[in-house]
Amino acid sequence: MKLSLLTTFLIFLILLTNSITFANPKATITDELINKICSQTKNPSFCLNNLKPLNGKRLPNSIAALRASSVNKALSHGNSTAALIWARYHAITELRNESKLRLMYYKCFVKYNDVMKHLKEAKRFTASGIEKSIKNHIFVVVDRVSLCNDELVKGPKDEVKPILEANEKLKDFCSIIEAICDKVKY
Repeated sequence: MKLSLLTTFLIFLILLTNSITFANPKATITDELINKICSQTKNPSFCLNNLKPLNGKRLPNSIAALRASSVNKALSHGNSTAALIWARYHAITELRNESKLRLMYYKCFVKYNDVMKHLKEAKRFTASGIEKSIKNHIFVVVDRVSLCNDELVKGPKDEVKPILEANEKLKDFCSIIEAICDKVKY
């Protein structure tokens, strides 16, 4: 009886040791994972270009890493777009008699204040992995960017085109974040 109990214990110990030794605490970001995410976005080629640099990386939580990277890129891009809008607003002096154009940029910038607030909140929830909260904030970001676009289309096409393009790029980042939160089962 003692030998049987001792043998069972030793087998259990060997199995436990082997599973700990061979267990991989880090997951690898694969092409398959990136393709699965990107196929669910509104601009798959943009997604692939942004996530491919992470391919092959070994990280404790590959989904969290992809999500955090995308939120950080969205934040960075949002900051540069807000700065562009603010610069355009300040470039228009009231002496040029373009108060409507100036007001358009101001309204868009106000929307971007909200965009940045919600991107920062999404980043805060990214650390804790609360997908529903991240997604809610990203939804607001996309909504505010669309409202900014609604203002911009009232302006001269050549002048507002760079901001409209930057807004689309931010929406593409948001689409990646939504796909990571929504479509990937883990």
